[in-house]
Amino acid sequence: IMIMTLGIFFCICCAATRPGISVAFGNVTNDIAEPTDNIREVMRTALLLSASVSVYGFVTCFLGYGLCGLAASRIANGFRAQYLDAVLRQDAAFFDFADPGEIS
Repeated sequence: IMIMTLGIFFCICCAATRPGISVAFGNVTNDIAEPTDNIREVMRTALLLSASVSVYGFVTCFLGYGLCGLAASRIANGFRAQYLDAVLRQDAAFFDFADPGEIS
C-alpha cells in the first residue's frame, strides 16, 4: 500500500509540471518582451527555470509511473499466487472432469 501511495503522490506531483512549464515560459516571454540591457542574465534565469522544471518533471514522472507499475505487478503476482494455491488445494477428482486449459 505504501508503494502505491508514494506512486500516486509522485504522479500528482508529475501532473504539476504542465502548469509549471506554462508559467515558466510565460515568465520567459514577459522577460524577453521587456527592454533590458542585461539580456544575458534574463536568458540565464529562463534557462535555469526551464531546466529545473524539466528535471523536476522527469524525476516525479519516473518515480510515479515506476512505483505504480511496481505496486501493480506485486498485486497481480499476489493474485496469481492465491489462485495457484486455490487450484492446488483441490481434490484430485476435480481435475478428472476438467477439460484441458479450462482451469487456467
